[in-house]
Formats: sequence, C-alpha cells, structure tokens
Amino acid sequence: MAMIIKKIKIDSSKNEVWDILSDIGAIQNFSPSVSKSFYTSEIKEGIGASRHCDLLPMGKVEERIIGWKDGEELTIEIYESKSVPFLGEGKFILKEEGGKTNVTMSLNYRMKGGFLGSLMGVFMKGRISKAMEGTLKGLKHHVETGEIVTGDVND
Repeated sequence: MAMIIKKIKIDSSKNEVWDILSDIGAIQNFSPSVSKSFYTSEIKEGIGASRHCDLLPMGKVEERIIGWKDGEELTIEIYESKSVPFLGEGKFILKEEGGKTNVTMSLNYRMKGGFLGSLMGVFMKGRISKAMEGTLKGLKHHVETGEIVTGDVND
C-alpha cells in the first residue's frame, strides 16, 4: 500500500469544520474532483454511513465510514471503484488550535491490476496527491466563505 498525507489550516472552529466534513453525502460542495455525491445508506453519520461519488473528469467510487470519532476523526473506505484504478482508506483528523482548525488528510491506497497497476501507481501518485490538495483547499474555502466549490481553489 502507498500513503499520501496532506495538511491545511482552516480559519474556523473544529466544530464548524466537522459539521461540513461529517456530512459525507455533500462532499460535492467542497471537493473539486467530485461532480456529484449522495448517501447510499439510511445512516447519515457514524460507522456504516455510505456514499456514492461521481468523479471528474470521470469515474465513480462507493465509500463507507469505517472509523468515526465524533468531532475529531473520520475514516472512509473506498471499497468499490469504476474507472478509478485504486482502492483504499482516507482519514481526516481535526485539531483545534487558537480558534483555527488543523486538518490532516491521509490516504492509504493500493492500485488495482497487479503488476501493471503497480507501474501505473507511480503516475497516479501525483494525480491523487493533487486531488487531495484540491479537496483540502476546497474544504477551507467552503468552510470560511460558505460558497460551493465548483472548480480549483487557489490559496
């Protein structure tokens, strides 16, 4: 498995960040790589809640919550993917510091497709890293401004 870790500081309280991040069916509001998202479970929070995401430029993933520490940590398993060559687990950790929130996003992933997939993983690492950065920048922008993110967000 490969791992990528990204961090960002958001000018908002941990509770405000958590309220947006924990609404997993609404990731399309802040992630520029998600064109559409919705809940696929009756459960809306906590372990077992699940969602579907349509990705840009293409692809679909099915995800479910496998770790939930209310207000602090959220772990999401990517358990099925179409046109996306990897599966894995993403984790968000929130730490409040002086009225601001440090968000750490990590992704443990494995490429599908055996040997060819692992070769493709070298190319994909940069794309995955960029998508994670976009998600964090989008989260920051959405939390701080209330605006829906529809494209790349600059610092």
